[in-house]
Amino acid sequence: MGRMKKVYVSTILLVLGFCLVSARIFAQGQGVIEGQVVNGTADAGSMEGLTITLHVFVGMEEQTPRTTTTDAEGRFRFEGLSTEADRVYTLHLDYQGVEYGSDLLTFSEGETTLSIPIRVYESIESDEVVSIERAHIFVDFQEDSLAVGELYIFNNSSDRIYIGAEEVAEGQRGTLRLSLPPEAEGLTLEGGELGQRFFETDGGFVDTWSLPPGQASGRLMFSYSLPYDPTGYDLTREIPYPLKAINVLVADVGVDVTGEQLTLEGSRGVQGQSYLNLTGQNLGRGERLTLHFSGSPAEEARSAQPSPAKDRSFLRWVALGLVVLAIGFALSYPLLKRQPKGAGDKG
Repeated sequence: MGRMKKVYVSTILLVLGFCLVSARIFAQGQGVIEGQVVNGTADAGSMEGLTITLHVFVGMEEQTPRTTTTDAEGRFRFEGLSTEADRVYTLHLDYQGVEYGSDLLTFSEGETTLSIPIRVYESIESDEVVSIERAHIFVDFQEDSLAVGELYIFNNSSDRIYIGAEEVAEGQRGTLRLSLPPEAEGLTLEGGELGQRFFETDGGFVDTWSLPPGQASGRLMFSYSLPYDPTGYDLTREIPYPLKAINVLVADVGVDVTGEQLTLEGSRGVQGQSYLNLTGQNLGRGERLTLHFSGSPAEEARSAQPSPAKDRSFLRWVALGLVVLAIGFALSYPLLKRQPKGAGDKG
């Protein structure tokens, strides 16, 4: 009897252990991430044989990545993945020198399969396909200077991704190029710094992110300061690509502002601050836009303005102001999702 009891207990423990192990294996090894690489360029070649890399993270720690190749239809599949909540995945593909990828991926409770399409494009080196859908220039006043923020929304009229023709650093090509006023100081760039994503050029800087096809498919935002002479100052900006519409927003602090290519649309109040709103449209590549300022800002208004030299969050403040003003003036554009060098498309 005692022997039978021992056997019975051992059997129960064995079964329980098997069930626990099986449950753990199911939770950690039943996940699948699959998808298809689709080429968005007309008459493109086969998507077979492309290497897809799956990066795996547990918390903030990256695990050994996994790779697979696409089949004749561009499909790929990773099996045996953990579906636990602390596992995060992301897909990566290099196609013709452009990096594509996915957002961060996690399995929801009870979910075992994620289907993630990736859209790629053939490349183009000519910037003739690039134009500016809308530009915003934001001007504020400091003690003896102008604080300027600029936001550009770009179009790519082709069905190819614009990668640029000139290498500006090892493995990095220059794409979108913008000038700066000669006396500009304190340049701050959204999304990177000079020497990393952006590189200095004669008279300005160049981006190295590729521009996907489509309207409003890319953006650049940056800020800088300029010395200001209240007896008269001209801010001249060279239009780098054909421009559809521009909106210049100047803090209304008693300074006169004029521009030959612009129309003053009056003054608007946003969050307790008034702004002069000047608009223009259909400017050609290489044209020069000149804003003439004269007069000293009112002392009480000037002292209330933030200083970009002291406030490192100035760019974010400018971005918020531009978005709020754009909404207030019925100037809309799609929200943009930026991806390193290229664009991953889940739709």
